[in-house]
Amino acid sequence: MGFVSRLISGYAGGYLFVCGIWLAWQWCKTQREKMTHLRADRNH
Repeated sequence: MGFVSRLISGYAGGYLFVCGIWLAWQWCKTQREKMTHLRADRNH
């Protein structure tokens, strides 16, 4: 029983870790797109 709960908590931790990285990457991508759009607008 302890092994199973540890396994589940490990999976949950890994899942949250991956989700956090993915969300941070998505946020960075949108921020970069916003910055490039702002630069493009300034150039015109």
